[in-house]
Amino acid sequence: MDAVLNLSTSGVLWLLALGLPLLLALGSLLSPVRRLLPALAAWTALPALWLALSPPPAESFSWLLLGADFGLNASTRIFLFFTALLWLCAGVYAWGYLAEDSRRHQFFVFFLVTMTGNLGLIMALDLVSFYLFFVLMTFAAYGLIVHDRSDESRRAGLVYLVLAVIGEALLVAGLLLAASAAGSLNLQAVSAAVGESPQRNITIALLLTGFGIKAGALPLHVWLPLAHPVAPTPASAVLSGAMIKAGLLGWLHFLPFGGAAFPGWGAVLLGAGLAAAYLGVILGLTQQNPKTVLAYSSISQMGIITAAAGLGLFDPAVWPAALGAISIYALHHGLAKGALFLGVGMGGGQGPAAKTAFAAGLLLPALALAGAPLTSGAPAKLLLKKLIAAAPQPWPVPLIWMLSLASVGTVILMLHFLLLLLLSQRGPADHPPGAAQWTGWLLLLAAVAAAFLLFLPGEAALEPGVVLAEYLWGSPWPVLIGAALGWLLWRVSRSRGRSLLPVVPAGDLVALVTAVLGMARAFWKRRLAALVVHAIRTYHTVKWEMSGEFPLLRETLSKGERALWRWSTAGVLFMVLLVGLFFLFLL
Repeated sequence: MDAVLNLSTSGVLWLLALGLPLLLALGSLLSPVRRLLPALAAWTALPALWLALSPPPAESFSWLLLGADFGLNASTRIFLFFTALLWLCAGVYAWGYLAEDSRRHQFFVFFLVTMTGNLGLIMALDLVSFYLFFVLMTFAAYGLIVHDRSDESRRAGLVYLVLAVIGEALLVAGLLLAASAAGSLNLQAVSAAVGESPQRNITIALLLTGFGIKAGALPLHVWLPLAHPVAPTPASAVLSGAMIKAGLLGWLHFLPFGGAAFPGWGAVLLGAGLAAAYLGVILGLTQQNPKTVLAYSSISQMGIITAAAGLGLFDPAVWPAALGAISIYALHHGLAKGALFLGVGMGGGQGPAAKTAFAAGLLLPALALAGAPLTSGAPAKLLLKKLIAAAPQPWPVPLIWMLSLASVGTVILMLHFLLLLLLSQRGPADHPPGAAQWTGWLLLLAAVAAAFLLFLPGEAALEPGVVLAEYLWGSPWPVLIGAALGWLLWRVSRSRGRSLLPVVPAGDLVALVTAVLGMARAFWKRRLAALVVHAIRTYHTVKWEMSGEFPLLRETLSKGERALWRWSTAGVLFMVLLVGLFFLFLL
């Protein structure tokens, strides 16, 4: 108790940023607080935003949980900044968006708890705190996905929950191995120890897969295109803009970046990232729901970030540049994608002025994701190109071309999204957006517009051969080519009355697995069941035919059958099977 009362100013700030959303969620049990919950929820992100802009010294709380340490470094400050800003804008937007929703109080409770987990894992400096906040965020987000209780949202929630449980099981195993190798719970010590551990390969595999589910890495991405269309629009904005970055941050914290070279694992990340970058675009072009298109766009953009992380595992010397590029790209993508999702929920606006503002507001973040000049996308992609140029041979030349082609694909996908939403008028809003929605959206759009100024280098940061124009202008040719190809694709599709690409159900692999399981079930009913019945009949026929010549054998078989039906015998056999499998695993 004395430790709580003697907190320093910085300690109060850390606890305020972490505790304020959670306290408001708990306070909703009281009727007066519940009535104010929608109006207050967004502003609980302000302390975290303040910490990102002016971080106090790191603080240790030995009395909290199992002992907790909180602090920020250069990269986590960037993550905390765009994450807190996204939750703030989405919360303001949700105040108006859910004004007539009968379940809005439930939404804001899950919203606040999920926010607490998302912000807390960024500020955590120890393994236990990071994992506890990660779990809190993961399972509280389920309430955001199934908010409307429709069949589609329940199915999406089930897929998300199954993958979340699998991911948490993998993470527990991976983090225990990492902590055991480090002999410490400090995040920096754990990361350094993973690369030197005798079990480093299995540890890296567990961490890559566990965090990859949240990051939407291929082929663990299937929950994203199912969850985004059914979740309320402000929830989709934070799911795609902020929450999937938690998986990325887990990789940055626990994988052995900056130590020894791991070319094998670097190739795995690089290959998976490039595959996601292209496959996300292709699958997105087959979709007709704007939010599903944005979900596949997030998979594609996270693939680019994953590929950059792979380069960091190839060569420790390039890791500082890789970390800077990844952090900046994460900020750029988080703000732009959040603004696009909030724009979908505006429903096109009412009246010519509102519709013009709506179209302009959508165009800005779409151009940013495409890497257009004078947007945050230009410097973000320039930093990636500089990272690729510093990569070991023979990667620079082919990867530069692959990144440029991925940029062309992003432009085509963004044009598909804009035309789908603006021309087809598929906005989901059934009522004109209110002041709160416009405020939240315009605030985030202002951040998107100003973001590229944050990336401009000072005079000391300008390297030889790099001029300021590169950061402002970037490479406009992928944007021009992508716009031309996208418009041509749209016109041809319109003239033919259907898409040139086959329709792929949202969730792609989930639909494939469901179809395979259905076929297997039908096969079981028609074929395997008949085979089992035939085998049983053959057994009994042989047994009765042997009864005349071998009565003792028949009696023995009959006693054995009766014994197997007893619980005691079946239990012993089951234990013998488990013990046998255990010793087989040890060998």
